[in-house]
Amino acid sequence: MSALLCSVMWAGAATDCGPLQIASAYQNRAPAGSQVSPDGTMFLLRERSPSRILIRNVSDPVGPYVYSFGTGDYFAMSPDWDVFYVDYGWDDNVYVRTGGYHEWELKIEASHMTSGMRHGRKGMFMTRDYLMLPGQKHAETGTAINTIAFNVSDLRSGSLPSNTTDPNELLEYRALNEYGDMFCHGTHEVALSPDSSLVACDETYGRYVKIWNTSDLLNPDRTPVATMGSWGDYYAAHKSWSRDGSVLAVAHYRNCIAHLINTTSWEVFAKIDDPGHGNNYVQVAVSSDGSTVYLASEKGLSVHRRLDYTDDTPLTERYQRVALDKSGWTEIMLINDNLLWVCVHQHGNVVLYGYGGPCPDCSAICTDDSEYCSLATIGIGSFGGEAECSECSLSTPCVHADSAAPNANKTECECTCSAGWAGERCTVCADGYTGSDCDECADHTIITDGKCVPCSIAVHCSGPTTAVTKDGDSCMCTCQTGWEGPQCESWSTGLVSGGGSCKAGFADADHVCDGCAASYIGDATPPTTCTACTSEEHCNGSADSVTDDGSRGQCVCTCRNGWAGAACSECADGYAADEAGLCVACSDAVYCNGGGVATATGGGCSCECDASLQGDRCERCVGGYARPEASSATCRECTVAAYCGGHAEAASYTPAAEGGAAVCECKGCSSGFVGERCDACAAGYVGDASPPSTCTECTIDGHCAGGHAVSVSDDGARGACACECEGGWDPATGCGACSAGFIANGTDSCLACSMEGHCSGHATQVTSDAARQECVCTCGELWAGATCSECAAGHVFRAEWPLLCKACSMEGDCNGNADSVTDDGSRNECVCTCKAGFEGGSCDRCRAGYFVSSTGAGGVALACTQCTSADHCSGNAAAVTSDAARGLCECTCRTGWAGARCDVWTLGASASGANFSGTGFPALGSRPVYNLLSPDGTRHVVVGSDGKAYLYDATDASAAPVLIDGAYGEGSFSADGELLALQPYLFDASVFGGSPPYSPLLDMGGGGFAEFSPDDAEL
Repeated sequence: MSALLCSVMWAGAATDCGPLQIASAYQNRAPAGSQVSPDGTMFLLRERSPSRILIRNVSDPVGPYVYSFGTGDYFAMSPDWDVFYVDYGWDDNVYVRTGGYHEWELKIEASHMTSGMRHGRKGMFMTRDYLMLPGQKHAETGTAINTIAFNVSDLRSGSLPSNTTDPNELLEYRALNEYGDMFCHGTHEVALSPDSSLVACDETYGRYVKIWNTSDLLNPDRTPVATMGSWGDYYAAHKSWSRDGSVLAVAHYRNCIAHLINTTSWEVFAKIDDPGHGNNYVQVAVSSDGSTVYLASEKGLSVHRRLDYTDDTPLTERYQRVALDKSGWTEIMLINDNLLWVCVHQHGNVVLYGYGGPCPDCSAICTDDSEYCSLATIGIGSFGGEAECSECSLSTPCVHADSAAPNANKTECECTCSAGWAGERCTVCADGYTGSDCDECADHTIITDGKCVPCSIAVHCSGPTTAVTKDGDSCMCTCQTGWEGPQCESWSTGLVSGGGSCKAGFADADHVCDGCAASYIGDATPPTTCTACTSEEHCNGSADSVTDDGSRGQCVCTCRNGWAGAACSECADGYAADEAGLCVACSDAVYCNGGGVATATGGGCSCECDASLQGDRCERCVGGYARPEASSATCRECTVAAYCGGHAEAASYTPAAEGGAAVCECKGCSSGFVGERCDACAAGYVGDASPPSTCTECTIDGHCAGGHAVSVSDDGARGACACECEGGWDPATGCGACSAGFIANGTDSCLACSMEGHCSGHATQVTSDAARQECVCTCGELWAGATCSECAAGHVFRAEWPLLCKACSMEGDCNGNADSVTDDGSRNECVCTCKAGFEGGSCDRCRAGYFVSSTGAGGVALACTQCTSADHCSGNAAAVTSDAARGLCECTCRTGWAGARCDVWTLGASASGANFSGTGFPALGSRPVYNLLSPDGTRHVVVGSDGKAYLYDATDASAAPVLIDGAYGEGSFSADGELLALQPYLFDASVFGGSPPYSPLLDMGGGGFAEFSPDDAEL
């Protein structure tokens, strides 16, 4: 039994060579259309046993699949991945699923299908508009089978006629049309272009390939965009488009050959002929820009890169094979330019491997110890790859080497170069060597241990160095200022501690240690010792910082707050020494401990204590008093009223012991009170103040009277009672109203607001209104309405999976031909405001007076050009518009003009004045040489070769002409038609039509050509 080994490979740089076993029994046979989702995040694979489709994440190709569903042998899907999957089941029926990853919804019974539907499965594909089952030859009879088409929108809406009257059965539908010709007949596979506008299919069993416009498939008079072939015995089978749509690759059944087609010129621009790489069913994949081509066959996988080439380069030499694998019968799918899915059919266990990169390993292929792979290999799974092996020796490819050996994986030949030689293949001189044989020392080198060693600061100079030069047989270092020694390793002068630095406390002045460093003071000049300035030694331990005086002779103290003097040994003004000798502020709060009034007294400080305090600094309570807290500034009389807030049975006083403090003890706190001074409420009670004068017990009846309380307690701070309510009720209301996020459900319960139940599942958050009567939804960006069930402004309702509302866009809904787009108010349709020249609901056609100058897929107008008299009617039209098909401009010619472009003069001769014959100009006795028409088209002046000019009525060919006598050159009418200039005369044209003769207004002299300026201001 044939097994499959499938791999995920990174086509870019190798990152991780280890295989990871992740699944089993896969193959990558995919439908016509993209195997990758439109946004590039997911890809699709078909599993053989069990037969099903798996959808995986591109970001985690070997991780858990996103979704799976069963399938038969053949299937197709819409290009957008959001409409259908169509499956031929094992019972020969057709099953249709709609709305994304839902269950089967429609079924077409085999008994209701034509033979074409049962036998057209191999080339089955789906565009955005149609499901197509191309015609085939009947498997049993060999007769031609007609092409079948379904309308995708009808399948989506379920509007096709039913073939059953039993409502318990699944809906069963017939095809829209059955064609008499065999569209894509005899096909092996079809391939949709990336934008789904074109489909490529091989016809007559691979003899040639036709390209069809998918918007024209139902047209009985359709013609292919291009026909490629014939390729003789090369049977066109597998086809693949580059992601940018510029290249179509066609692989040939029974020959490992691929033709690459330029989709602009529809010409073959390259041919990949891979002899010896198998000749059975060949698959092909193309990178996004067509620069890389992958071929898979019965012998394995090969990779080909595009070379730089000219028009003279043979087709077979425009791509080069750069990698090869011979693991066996292989199928491939290019997920993106970095991710390649490879399936190999082998005998044995069936496993699926994922790779972090195509890291080569040729050790099992090039078995000779001296061989390496000269062609990169791709190892697939445990079967490995196969490549071309070459000798790794001192002559090939190494040139001047002492040894040559393959690396561990045998992917490179590693050369150990001989003395004097360097480079990957030992073909250039090493640094320091010169000569034709690289055996001479260069000028900047010295001989060390028999080798040419270049003089360098890093090697020959250990200290600060500006330059190094060759000096005879050694290298000489040029030291920086202050340094000396052969390697610039020593300071030239100074008190050094070793290693080229000053002793501690001394300063470096041009490498002469003859002074103290900052914050040090010296014993002499120059100093012999330098002592660090410190707070403890120089500032009585009372300085925030210490530095030197600048001359390094004295330390300077910055005293802490309260200290003064050069050494911070005196109390500052407003401070006095306490019992410990520390300077403290002479203030009520500090010196008198907040219990008296401080007064400065000649460098000291005295306190006048409050009535309850005594001592030099008011530090003790008088008899019968005690401090409520150790930090209290005052003392209280030890009585129930004064010390216990009136909430105790008795107060007990204990005088101060030696070095201690007096103690007052409250005994027997009143009900609801606790604490050493009976000044706090007990648990379950709340006070009226802090400290409380009353403590009230929390009860359900008294504090949670809403009727839905479970229990009551204080809030922990003893400031308020806290109710514990039944589910959904608000404690802040005494359990009498619903909490935020809940609404009243009758009078006895509260209902939680939910995004699914109250906001149609389309909200980002939900809560309740202030009255707790309605839930309030904050809708997602696509949705609106009280329950988020309506599309937001600028969006319209869309019944397909995965989104029910879609944004109106000028590209998607108006073909890019609109100035703006919005919804119709009812959120059912997008309304486009078309650009000038466009019309239609989706701005897909040109309006009257414009013609289509560029079209896109499906005949959509991309550019509309305005019809004008000047551009399209030779300037001789009274009116111009476009035809009904908007393909041409239609001219309504002025009197005297005719033709599609109003370029034919009908009143006697050509209006251009060229090639006159004189015919049709009565009274003109010579050859016409020049003529012109008045701006309003009513008067026609013709000048003959004899210098005579005649005035003709351009509106009446039977009217007699009038002679304007004289010798004339070329000229022009004024813009308003009132004047006529014919060199050398200027006439009043407003009198033309009256009684002749017509006399000139002015003789301008000279000859040649006379012309008015556009505003008639100049002649």
